Amino acid sequence: MDLVQVVRRTAMFSGLSVDEATEFARHCTPAVFSTGEDLFHEGEPATWLFIVVVGEIAISCQAPTGDAVVVGRAGPGSVLGEMAVLEGSLRSATATATVPVTALRLDSATFAQLIDDGHPAAGRILAELRRTLVSRLRAVNARLDALFEAEVDLGAAPAAPEPEPGFRSPLRALWHALVGGDR
Repeated sequence: MDLVQVVRRTAMFSGLSVDEATEFARHCTPAVFSTGEDLFHEGEPATWLFIVVVGEIAISCQAPTGDAVVVGRAGPGSVLGEMAVLEGSLRSATATATVPVTALRLDSATFAQLIDDGHPAAGRILAELRRTLVSRLRAVNARLDALFEAEVDLGAAPAAPEPEPGFRSPLRALWHALVGGDR
């Protein structure tokens, strides 16, 4: 496996020069996972960032009922675990191979050292991570906005009167407080 080509074909790292990709790839190690094997578990410390080379991964979270709920899927070119690695927090989800998976992994301490050293690849990667995370946040905001704007007719009671101009429901007010008002 040509690690440099794998890194450069990954959208998040595609802006790296050959030298930067070579340096970054030097710190990565290949990892192979069997069908049903977890790459990481929700709630555990984040010690690796993963780049999926081959295969598919189900991303799941534990629901309040205790059931695992699949919230997404990742395939070749996907980067997993970057948020927890960046902030040194616990994993927010579990990643499970749905078919055999080959991935590259980068130790979180090594990634932090690349950042601390001001390595050019780290700066480019951080910029791409910022774009990726902002894009994800905007998608979540759009979903939440749609949820809060939706009218629900349960058929049990007549519709509430229209609120006075400037009125915000407590739920809508909470939402605006959480996201900083109108974006």
